[in-house]
Amino acid sequence: MNERTRALALQAGFDIGRDWQVIGMNESALKDYTKLVVRECLGIYDKIDNGNQHLGTDDYPRAVLRHFDT
Repeated sequence: MNERTRALALQAGFDIGRDWQVIGMNESALKDYTKLVVRECLGIYDKIDNGNQHLGTDDYPRAVLRHFDT
């Protein structure tokens, strides 16, 4: 789990253990997490759609993969 994924999981209300493992989740936290991930992806799309690059690329699928893999 990378730093951005962890931050989104914490923001959604997941219970994260010492080793950053998800200990427990509830349906509400899962829905919130899903919404946060979609918003992240839409933000990347907006940035690229406006002629900018994200993480060195203007290829949307590659940018999303890089965003969540760093």
